[in-house]
Amino acid sequence: MAAALLVGGVSGLHFVSQGRLPISRHAAGNLLLQARSHNGLACAHQLVGDLDQARRHWQSALAQYKELGVPEAMPVQARLNSARTQPGE
Repeated sequence: MAAALLVGGVSGLHFVSQGRLPISRHAAGNLLLQARSHNGLACAHQLVGDLDQARRHWQSALAQYKELGVPEAMPVQARLNSARTQPGE
């Protein structure tokens, strides 16, 4: 039995199976917004010197971008690689 992820609001609930069913456009839109939010939070944490939190958010954003197969994954991967070479605060 595959695990499922519940995404969407009350008016648009969707179950996304782990790679077994295509992601609906609504769910993909939510996932993209979540990924962009994680990326923005990562940048904010980086600016204030909290690289550990920045890395966590970039890792989340990267995982979501990769799941969606969007090109935004590449610059996030580069930022994450760069942040990994810097000591955390």
